[in-house]
Amino acid sequence: MRKLLLHGLGAIIAIGVISGTIGTIAGCGEDEDETISSESVVVEQANKPDTESNESSGGEVNSDPMDQPENDPVPDPVPQENKEEAEEQSEELEQSEASSTPTPTPTPTPTQTPAVDQSPSGNTLLAKLDALTISQESAIAPYDRDEFPHWDDEDGDGLNTRLEVLQAQKIGDTGWYSRWDGIWYEGEGDLSAPSFDIDHIVALSEAWDSGASEWSASDRDIFADDLLNLVAVSASSNRSKGGRDAGEWLPSDPLGKCFLSIRVIEVKSKWE
Repeated sequence: MRKLLLHGLGAIIAIGVISGTIGTIAGCGEDEDETISSESVVVEQANKPDTESNESSGGEVNSDPMDQPENDPVPDPVPQENKEEAEEQSEELEQSEASSTPTPTPTPTPTQTPAVDQSPSGNTLLAKLDALTISQESAIAPYDRDEFPHWDDEDGDGLNTRLEVLQAQKIGDTGWYSRWDGIWYEGEGDLSAPSFDIDHIVALSEAWDSGASEWSASDRDIFADDLLNLVAVSASSNRSKGGRDAGEWLPSDPLGKCFLSIRVIEVKSKWE
């Protein structure tokens, strides 16, 4: 019954407000007191308890909530189900706001970067270069190529040194790349490559003038077949280089310049 009275009350109030608004718009300029008094009557009728229906049903007459003792709790004018729904919507809104707020990413604690040795001594190649002895060339006799026996089968696998180099430096089925001038060469099949030479990076004549003239025959033989000092290049670039050292000749290919410079340092460092 309480719920029915509350719904009826809301409907009557709504009708009164709407009718009052319409009256205000339609009768603009009329006496405002009449409009107020008509609205007051509607509100009073709405607030008046339905004693007749209660008496006819044999129930007790509900008194005005305002007339109840102060100790009694005031009835909640909002229906319970509407209140629960409002609370659920409020919780959903709070959860939505919480989920939409990005969680700040914690700032990582910086770690100390290890110091890097950037001095020349920390570079193996530069260290080898610095350790080389610089002196005037002083061969004890004129250069003779026969003093350097080469193209031996050092490991006895049936391939001489020339073929060992061609096998090691062949790139798949494509062939060989001449580092001195950037020329590609397919060859004539397998390890047949008559248009390519095997160049001594530190030329035999350069080695002779730089101290190999005083080596034993065995050392000169090993030096002539040292794979570290050998590279397959085009015959024309090998002829261009001849017996000149890195101070007198450099490849036309920029990458070849780096390759030759590195190998000269490594070979001269190994053989002192």
